[in-house]
Amino acid sequence: MKNYLRLICKLVSNKIMMDEESFEVLKRKHGRSRASYGKIGLVEKIKKVILSPSEFFERIKAERGVGEAFKYLAILSLVNLVVDIVSFILSIPSISPLGNLSTFLPLLGAPATALGIAIPLVIYIGSLILSFVKAGFIHLFAKLLKGKGDFSATYKALVYASTPSLLLGWIPWVGIIFAIYSFYLSLKGISKLHKVGIGRALIILFVIPVVIILVIALAIGVAYMYIVVSILAGKLVPQLI
Repeated sequence: MKNYLRLICKLVSNKIMMDEESFEVLKRKHGRSRASYGKIGLVEKIKKVILSPSEFFERIKAERGVGEAFKYLAILSLVNLVVDIVSFILSIPSISPLGNLSTFLPLLGAPATALGIAIPLVIYIGSLILSFVKAGFIHLFAKLLKGKGDFSATYKALVYASTPSLLLGWIPWVGIIFAIYSFYLSLKGISKLHKVGIGRALIILFVIPVVIILVIALAIGVAYMYIVVSILAGKLVPQLI
């Protein structure tokens, strides 16, 4: 029995060594590390995240940092940039509000054209910057609910989940469907990359943000009412006197 166990241990050990040697051969041949081996291309990422989200987010765990996700976001966000500029040129407000600007071309003169291009560029750059801010807040909520992933996990989940919305969210009326599907993908992404259930992912992505927004809105409403009442009281008191 002991000899049999020794034989099994020896076979397993040899198998591990063979696997490691095979990987080192691949590494020397292709110049890839274990983490980067099998990197997913842009088109494959789009296809996988839309059609096989569970498999995609499981596979994307090996992607280190936020660099690849940021490049992915920058490339796909160009779709909205082009759509905004074209809608301005062709005056299509149903696709983008910038389409309304062309109506004022005679009044604004030459700067209007530059404005129609500059605004989408500012929105494009701003959306890239805000992607980190949004991920920061969601990551904080994830940690509060015992999420296991780091910031890069949160960022990757949100960026890759936004694929349908980035590509087709600009289509009037129909775009809401792609936005909803993007939200569903973000639930899958947070669930997989933070190792939490879908219910907890829903709390992280929807319940907590909505509660915070409602509290802020309520605070602003109360402050506004207080200011209005104070102004009215100030006007009524002198009249009564």
